Amino acid sequence: MDRLRRKKILTIVFSCFIPCGVAIWHNQQKRFDGEILPKDPNLCTTQSITFTGVLKDDPVTNYSIGFTYKSRDTNGKFVTVDRNNVTYINETIAEYTVPNIPPLTDLKIKQYMHVNSYYWQVFGDNNKTLQLGETTTALIFPMPEEVRDFDCIVSNYETMICSWSYGTDYGSFMPEVIFQWRNPVYSKTWTECKYLNIQDGYCTWNETKAGYFKTSNITIRLTLKQRCNINVTSVFHIDTSKIVKPNPVSSIRSNVINSTCISLLWETTNSEQFYPKEHLITLSSLGGPVTNNTLITTRDTEKLEHEQTFCDMHPYTNYSFNVRVRPTGLFSGYFSDTVEHTSTTYSDIPSASPQVIKGGYRLDHRECEDGIERRRVCMFWKPIKFEDRNGPMKGLVGEFTALPPAIHKVKENWTKDEMYGCSTILCNTGYIFTIKARNINGTSKQGSSVSIPAKGKPIMYFIFFISMLICCKFVEKYIYHITRSQVYDCVFYSPSV
Repeated sequence: MDRLRRKKILTIVFSCFIPCGVAIWHNQQKRFDGEILPKDPNLCTTQSITFTGVLKDDPVTNYSIGFTYKSRDTNGKFVTVDRNNVTYINETIAEYTVPNIPPLTDLKIKQYMHVNSYYWQVFGDNNKTLQLGETTTALIFPMPEEVRDFDCIVSNYETMICSWSYGTDYGSFMPEVIFQWRNPVYSKTWTECKYLNIQDGYCTWNETKAGYFKTSNITIRLTLKQRCNINVTSVFHIDTSKIVKPNPVSSIRSNVINSTCISLLWETTNSEQFYPKEHLITLSSLGGPVTNNTLITTRDTEKLEHEQTFCDMHPYTNYSFNVRVRPTGLFSGYFSDTVEHTSTTYSDIPSASPQVIKGGYRLDHRECEDGIERRRVCMFWKPIKFEDRNGPMKGLVGEFTALPPAIHKVKENWTKDEMYGCSTILCNTGYIFTIKARNINGTSKQGSSVSIPAKGKPIMYFIFFISMLICCKFVEKYIYHITRSQVYDCVFYSPSV
């Protein structure tokens, strides 16, 4: 009897234990059917996106939908989304919104955002068995912007090129660029650019229809299409008759007429000679002024060889001629690229003379003591500017003319690059020193002069501020107070003082 009773009790206990254990095991292994939307979207910076977690099973008491995310800001780890950032639509739908996607930090590396949705009882329990669907991964792209600095040029009336710059640096995430154009006179449909360089930002094409680029109003549509389904379109209206850039001039040459005149000749055989142009000739030389000369042609004269003669030029001087053209009449636009030509005037006149430093020379009055009649004097002058030499130089000529002239004259020859020269003159005689230059055409017609007093003439109260190389050293801002009784090595004498 007791044995039968124990068997019944075990049967009841065992019958109760099996369903309870199965129920507990079932809840621990439960996989909820659900999903997270959208699936693997493409996003652009500054955009916002809402992820939706959906439970497809019947809701369970004390369970709720939650989210975790991983991005560059979480150091590669999933972080649980706070309850306050989750919007519960009902028991089976919840939303998590990511506002204002931040700018990309590295435009060479792809950047992602990974988001999971869970149906959990314990907040933050990211057990895989509680996940709704698979992880959704968003790829982030730079937001497209309108292009900048858009510009078009019709090259020589036949070829058109349009260029632009991008409003931002897209790095490895360059959007698709669609360049389209149309001319309502010829067609209402858009034509795709065949020669499009997306990376450098330009489109070029040739038009076979005669006159198409010469008097046309073209509409251009430039679209940037990013993979986040955002497009930015810019529309430009171009009058091609006002953006023409002719080809450069050709066959440029010169004829040197004499030492002051040069004739310049050129053609425009490569630059659509059927259309008149403005020819701009810029003349310049080393140390000389820059002058501009304009020649306007007609439909008939444009076909001819062009010539302009320039006079009042400097002898033995290199001149640079820069020639460029631009359309006139019905067309306008840009100057062609510059073509440069150089030419040198003849040398047929003497050089200018060096300029003696006013009142400047070096001597030592002690040389005239003890009955000595001669003294050594050194003169100083400025070098001749290259443009004033008027030809290859041969040398310099210095003359010391005594006062009165009949008494004594000393003549010296120095090399062309000297800046000072020395000679021997009488102690008790004043002189006029004159220097001239010699080139292949002769000696300067006029020289530069300065007077040198005799030894006995008093020199008092001269004050000079000096900043030049004298007596083989720099003497700067020294004041000389000189009287007849003083012995001196360096003197700057000026009769006007």
